[in-house]
Amino acid sequence: MTTELKQQPEPNAPPAPEVAILPADMPPAPQVDEDFYNIREVSIRYGGKMNLGDYNSVDIAISATAVVEPGQTMEQVVDHVLASLKKTVQGEAQRLATKRNARIDQVFAGLPSEIKSNLQ
Repeated sequence: MTTELKQQPEPNAPPAPEVAILPADMPPAPQVDEDFYNIREVSIRYGGKMNLGDYNSVDIAISATAVVEPGQTMEQVVDHVLASLKKTVQGEAQRLATKRNARIDQVFAGLPSEIKSNLQ
């Protein structure tokens, strides 16, 4: 008579992953035609975080939804919309950077020139 000892899992060990074993004679997944999804519109969000200095930052983001017209591919629409969104966000970032730099110049305006040069 033999007794099998089952190994107990460690108390804080993560659960063992479940593994599915597929039969060898399982048919391959069907091929999907490119027009199967028939995408009619795309929505894109673009943005980022900008450091304003003095422990301040701002999130600059914009989103847009565009219709995919007949004769256009989804990739063409995404490329066009993304380029437009990037241009808008970069313009806003430039405006905020100019405003930030003007504020810094105001802070340094009353300081002696030797202190200004050491801080910059």
